[in-house]
Amino acid sequence: MSDESAPREERRAARRRALVGLATTVRSLVDATVSTDVDALVVEQIAGEVARLDAALRERLHPGPYSGLVGGVEFDVERPAGRMPLSPFAGEANPIAPPLDLHYEGERLLGTVVLGKAYVGPPGTAHGGVVAGLMDQMLAATGQRFRAGGVTARMTVEFRRPTPLGVRLDLTGWLEPPVEGSSTRRVCAEIRHGDEVTASADAVIVVVPGFSVEPRRA
Repeated sequence: MSDESAPREERRAARRRALVGLATTVRSLVDATVSTDVDALVVEQIAGEVARLDAALRERLHPGPYSGLVGGVEFDVERPAGRMPLSPFAGEANPIAPPLDLHYEGERLLGTVVLGKAYVGPPGTAHGGVVAGLMDQMLAATGQRFRAGGVTARMTVEFRRPTPLGVRLDLTGWLEPPVEGSSTRRVCAEIRHGDEVTASADAVIVVVPGFSVEPRRA
């Protein structure tokens, strides 16, 4: 239960923390759902329990596009997930998002993720659409942080080799030098498993004023 006497900002922050925790649990439930080998009767019993929980959450739905998780809540600009809590690829409050951990380091966006069976394509490897989605997320978050936030005009993904499931993947995003007089920027990203690049991507971003996020000043 929420403490209605607490300041509104505190209640919003507490609600966001709770939803992030719920998303983490549901993300694990999704992984268990696609991996379990328990008997059908057990599955049916669990489905009934989940249905009751689903009904409880639906007693009051937020009408906003981000369910009230963005406006009025402070976040660390150095953490991309803070400003996009419902992203399907990096949203910490979205249980369908893989556990993608992103942070900025110098002039690059770095990330790690382990993709479970919920993201399977060919046996043992990630679905190509998931790989492309991760690349799109990296490109957008890189542009936003390094003064090239805007809208994607074109994105190209090169699938170099299968991206495996169940292992650590390292992701990197970076911005190419600007072209003088151009209103667009080229952003690049790649996914690595060990020393091998499994996928790379680049995008042309039309820079839009106000889309970039300024870093914190010391």
